Parts: sequence; C-alpha cells; structure tokens
Amino acid sequence: MAHILRDQKKLLNRLSRLEGQLKALRTTIEGAAEREADCHSVMQQVASMRGALGGLLLVFLEGHVKDHVAKGATEAERLVEADIVLEAIRSFRG
Repeated sequence: MAHILRDQKKLLNRLSRLEGQLKALRTTIEGAAEREADCHSVMQQVASMRGALGGLLLVFLEGHVKDHVAKGATEAERLVEADIVLEAIRSFRG
C-alpha cells in the first residue's frame, strides 16, 4: 500500500489520461453515423489505451516488486508476493 500512496500523483495522472482517451473513443464511436468513422483511427485509439493501461500496470508492478518482493520479511513472504506479480503479468498478456 505504501507504494500506492507514494506514487499516487503519478497513478492519478495516468488515470486522467486514460479517462480522456476513453472519452475521445466514445465521442468517435457515437459520432460515427454523422461522419464516417475511420476504423484505423478507432483501432489506434484502442491500441493507445491498451498501451496506457500497460504503463499503469508497470507503475503498480514496480512499486510492488520494490516494496513487497525485494523487502519481504521472509523468503516465504517474498515468494508469495512474487507470485502476485506473476499472476498480474499473466492476466494482462491477453
């Protein structure tokens, strides 16, 4: 949790950018009837958002590794925290 508080400003900035990207995508799709929506543009927006989500995940992972894996009190605790990181990475690959 300490790393979330420490990185709060960075995380909130990333979330704000994602919110802006999501609103822009919604506007593009909602306005598709009036102006022919450019599929390439929509796909680029989605890919950009996926990249932004990946960046957000990396901030969380970095903090978790530094604060919980590297500084775990026991080897057993470090292994549990490392498994949490690996699970997050596996779930995001999709």
